[in-house]
Amino acid sequence: MNASEVIEAVECLFPKNAWATLRELKESTGLDRRAIDLFAMSVFPSSGLKRYAIEVKVSRSDFTRELRNYEKSRPWVEGLCNRFAFAAQEGIIHEEDLPPWASLIVIRDGTAYWAVKRELSPKDPPLTFLASILRRQSRSEK
Repeated sequence: MNASEVIEAVECLFPKNAWATLRELKESTGLDRRAIDLFAMSVFPSSGLKRYAIEVKVSRSDFTRELRNYEKSRPWVEGLCNRFAFAAQEGIIHEEDLPPWASLIVIRDGTAYWAVKRELSPKDPPLTFLASILRRQSRSEK
C-alpha cells in the first residue's frame, strides 16, 4: 500500500457527518513547520471535539526513522491532540514497537481499525494552529 491508500482507508474511521479531516496539516503557520499526514476533529461538542493526529508509515524503516525524530511529533503529542496515531498496513508496526504516547491504526485487507488507543491530555490550541487549519482548508477548496 502507498501512503494515499493508507490515508483513504483511515479516513473511513471518521464519518464526514461527525468529523472533519485535513491532509498535510502543519501545527502552526510558517515555512519551517512540519505537517502531519492526517488530522481529524470531531465536530460536535457532545462527542468531545476530539482532535487526532495520524502519521502514515509505509515501511518499517519509515517508522523507525520517525521514532528517532520526536521533534516532528512533539507539538501533536504535547498539547494539540487527544490522540496521536501511527497508521500502517498490517505487519509494519507492532504494539510493542510503539512509544507510550502513540496509538496504532492497522490496515488489513483495505480496512482500517484501531489496534491500540491511547489518550493524551490536549491543551487549548493556539491561534497559530487555527490559522494553519484555515490556511490548509482554504487551499484545499481551490
